[in-house]
Amino acid sequence: MSKNIATAIITDPALVTVECSSRGIEAHSGAIWCNIPELGFIGSDLIYCRYGLSFPYLRIQPGWRLLVEPTLSYDQDERWFFTGLVDGGGPSFDTNDQLLIQLLSQVIYGSTAGTLHLSKKDATEPFVLGNKFLTWVQNFITSIFNDHTHNGVTTGSGISGKPVVGGSSPTDILSTKIFGE
Repeated sequence: MSKNIATAIITDPALVTVECSSRGIEAHSGAIWCNIPELGFIGSDLIYCRYGLSFPYLRIQPGWRLLVEPTLSYDQDERWFFTGLVDGGGPSFDTNDQLLIQLLSQVIYGSTAGTLHLSKKDATEPFVLGNKFLTWVQNFITSIFNDHTHNGVTTGSGISGKPVVGGSSPTDILSTKIFGE
């Protein structure tokens, strides 16, 4: 069977389900609706395509170009699978945040800004950089507790003044590339 080039039209799972319901067919996870101009399916002439890519789940975006191929089911009804991306998916391939990995209910998104967002596309809580944090703990926290002196110390019970060298907060231990919630 030959492969054709299609353009993704409806890719949002909720909208795919609505379109399937309106046509009286069952919606499948990862399915999309697309046009296949070289076969005359353009505009509102949509083809239902099931997920057939060989790598983990990738959320196809509207406008991406895909390789699609027909298959025959057990009752000889024609159906289509999308099995590849053409030219990286299409003109918007490098401008949309992309779902990279889906682990049950958690997801990892990569953005065109070179950042990763864990759990939600708009997660904003920066991750702590482990080595920088460890260096800060070893160089500052340990020394401030072990080697500090107080001013205003009196003999006997009472309250002493603040340590001579005050504390400081680290300024560079938060990641600018990885965010979570």
